[in-house]
Amino acid sequence: MTTSMTASSSPVIEDWTFANITKYYRANLDNNEHKNVLDCIKKDLVKVTKSSEFDKTRQRKAQTILNDWRVSSLFRLRLYKLRA
Repeated sequence: MTTSMTASSSPVIEDWTFANITKYYRANLDNNEHKNVLDCIKKDLVKVTKSSEFDKTRQRKAQTILNDWRVSSLFRLRLYKLRA
């Protein structure tokens, strides 16, 4: 989702899904360990939401992905605690 990612990946905003972004990062990072991939995605999504290089549509989409990610993480944490 960095500037280089948008130049080399689909500019179609509908293609900006967590699954597609993860696939892209796994293919293009030297260190494609799960934790590193997730850290890089999160950092870049936050950059997109705050950067004037990206239009408002992309900023909103990046924010939506971050919001969905947080909700999903909280849900998994709650399930984990209920099982413990």
